[in-house]
Amino acid sequence: MTRKGFTLIEVLISTAILVLVVATIGGTLAAGIRALNAARHFQSAECVALAGLEKMEREIGSAVFSTIVRFDGHADRLTFRMPTCDRKDGMSVRYFFDSGDQAILRNEWAMPLAEYPSASGDTMVEGVAACMFSYGKCAKDKNGEVTWTDIWAGETNVPDAVRVDLRLKRTGDGEFTLRRTFLLFAEMPEEFEAEQEK
Repeated sequence: MTRKGFTLIEVLISTAILVLVVATIGGTLAAGIRALNAARHFQSAECVALAGLEKMEREIGSAVFSTIVRFDGHADRLTFRMPTCDRKDGMSVRYFFDSGDQAILRNEWAMPLAEYPSASGDTMVEGVAACMFSYGKCAKDKNGEVTWTDIWAGETNVPDAVRVDLRLKRTGDGEFTLRRTFLLFAEMPEEFEAEQEK
């Protein structure tokens, strides 16, 4: 007797094997898509944070010596004077961490006001779980080591470097950390040097 076809058991076994293979491939594909979406979100959050940090770097790097608004650095905020093209006296800028909004905010005001006029500001970086500013002074010897502190009260008015440590939230679970160090190239004006010597 010759057979022409498959038995029911053979068809059921083949179908079960096919279902296992498709489920394995589908699960792998779904995990890959989830990983890709997480990577895209992480990259997007990091790009937005880096854009805000780049603006901070440009502005902090252009800080100048001032007897009206001295460089005032703390772990959660910093205030400094920066030159502008359209204002003779420049302007004051403050960056600060708002734990309620979980963001780094920026505010500016025209000179010669020495006091900070407002507690609100423009959002520079969102989704910030923690932020810490540190201030560096370079050693005068050849090795040029940097000494970091959480509060800047330097006699030269402007630190040599500012470091920002951010802990940013991801959608879902987890956080990631960014650290940026900004160098300041402010030169002390002669009238300021004379005031420091008094």
